[in-house]
Amino acid sequence: MAGSTSETNFSNQKEFSPNTKKIAFAIVEIVAISAIAVFVLFLLVPLVQKYVANYTVVEIITIITLIFTLARCVWGIGKNILSKCNAAKKSMSLTIEAYDGYTIITCKIANHDTRRIKPKDIYLFVERGVQPKDNNQIAQFPFLLCHEGKNKDCALGAICKLSVKLDKFPDHIIKEEKYKGVERWVIRLDELCQEGRHYIDPGEEFSEDVTMKFKENGVYRATVIWTSERDDCICASKEFVVLNSNKSQE
Repeated sequence: MAGSTSETNFSNQKEFSPNTKKIAFAIVEIVAISAIAVFVLFLLVPLVQKYVANYTVVEIITIITLIFTLARCVWGIGKNILSKCNAAKKSMSLTIEAYDGYTIITCKIANHDTRRIKPKDIYLFVERGVQPKDNNQIAQFPFLLCHEGKNKDCALGAICKLSVKLDKFPDHIIKEEKYKGVERWVIRLDELCQEGRHYIDPGEEFSEDVTMKFKENGVYRATVIWTSERDDCICASKEFVVLNSNKSQE
C-alpha cells in the first residue's frame, strides 16, 4: 500500500468566532480612520493655517490624499492582523504505509504560531472496524470525537486531558453494542509528549513512527490526539486496509 496522509490544521484562538473578529476589527478600523480624519482636519490643518492664509486646490487635494493614504494603511494593517489571528497555529498529520505485512503509522506535529507550544500528551488509538459484508457498505467505527453539549473537548480528548497516563482504551465511552469487544490499542507517543519535547518553538515540527503487525485482515482506523498546556487539543484520524498476502495464501 502506498503511503496515505491525513492532516489537521488548528487555530488555538477559539474564544471568538471569525465573524465576531471581523466585526470587531471593522469597528476598530472605522474608529482609527475617524481619529485620523479628526487629527488632520482639526489639529494638522489649523497648524498649517498659521503659515498659509488661504488654501489652494493643490493643498486641498494634498490633505484629502493624506487622509485616504493613512486610512488605507490602517485598513491594510487591520487585514494583516485579522489574517494572522485566523491562521492555523499548529498542525498534526498521520501517514500510514504497509510493507511486508507490517503497518507503519507516522504522526507529525508542527508549530505554525509565533509563540512556544508546550505539549502534554499524544495518544495513538488504533481499532478494527466493523467490516463491510456486501457491495456499497462501508466499514463502521464508533464516533469517538463527538462533542457533547457545549463541551470544548470531545469525549476521547477529555479523557486524554484528565488521565495521568492512559494505558488502556476507555471502553465505557463505547455506547453501541456492535462496537463493543472490538480490538483496540492505545499507544502513547512518548517522543512527542512533554518528557520527549519540553516545548516546540515556532517553525519546528517533529514526528514519531509506530510499527504494528495485525493478525486479522480488514479495515482499521488510527486516531491521534494531541493535548497541550493552555491550548485546546487537536486530533487527526485515518482509515487504512490491512491485507496480509502471506496469510491469504495459507
